[in-house]
Amino acid sequence: MNRLGIHGELLNLKDSPVTFDYAREGRINVDDPYLFMALWDTGGLSTEPLLHRIRERYFDAVIVQSMLTSDAGQDPNEPVQNIIHVLFQYYQVAIHGNDVNILTPRTPSRNFAQ
Repeated sequence: MNRLGIHGELLNLKDSPVTFDYAREGRINVDDPYLFMALWDTGGLSTEPLLHRIRERYFDAVIVQSMLTSDAGQDPNEPVQNIIHVLFQYYQVAIHGNDVNILTPRTPSRNFAQ
């Protein structure tokens, strides 16, 4: 991540010890993805605050599973799958690794319609 100049707010959506290697690059948000995903899936915690942050491109980078490269197959009616669905609307794969993929914000498109 240093080669991309990524530091700051990091969203961790990969439940693996390897993600803590990135903690020195910035502040990890969602330090226990397994617990958060269980809470989101059961309705114990709303996904809306996180979705809001994703839509505003708050995170400088997002850490996900290495097999996750798009939102293909994600059901927007399921809370965790909807997070992934929305995530790939606003973020893209910047680093494809063996253990994790690192996503960075997409450049906002200009909307010329008033």
